[in-house]
Amino acid sequence: MFKLAEREDKVSHVPYFPMQKESEPREGFLERPDFERLRAEMSEHLHPAMTFCYETGCRTGAMEKVIWPWVKLAEKEISIPPGVVKNRKPLIVPLSDELVAMLKKKFQGIGPVFESGNFRREWNKACVKCGLGEKTGKDWFRYKGLVPHDFRRSAVRNLINSGVDTATAMKITGHRTLHVFLRYNIISTGQLHEAMERVTSKVAK
Repeated sequence: MFKLAEREDKVSHVPYFPMQKESEPREGFLERPDFERLRAEMSEHLHPAMTFCYETGCRTGAMEKVIWPWVKLAEKEISIPPGVVKNRKPLIVPLSDELVAMLKKKFQGIGPVFESGNFRREWNKACVKCGLGEKTGKDWFRYKGLVPHDFRRSAVRNLINSGVDTATAMKITGHRTLHVFLRYNIISTGQLHEAMERVTSKVAK
């Protein structure tokens, strides 16, 4: 717009607007065995919340808002209405058999589905015990290492590595743009070597 105005002599000069550099994506994620080891170190009442976030990539803020009327255990899904997740669109989230079994053991009322009391404190303590983080101060809230949002990266990575197509995976995690989704799909060094081995094996035949 400013360039057009400059050509038509409507402004004397075009102001400079510096572009913000895109931040580097975090690369934290957990393989399933490491997730199960971490979950085992947390209180049992937090296991459903952890499993839901790890398997679906749901943010902890949205997870805490999920209520029982949205849950359909027979269909193994949760219907999240508009405005709850970040993209403000309705979302149908499929549930694993393991998570369905966990939820069937809970009291099914009208309130929150997932308990999250002391979640962050227990998370930090468990991560330190599992070697996934370190305590940086006197209390357990002074910490650096794996964070709950890294489960979102784990979910994206697990879905793609399991052969789920990108469009379906994005429906599950609630991503609206491919660009952001791909930033969450962390490729490990091991995957790079596996790719080269597959190529080498195919070319040699």
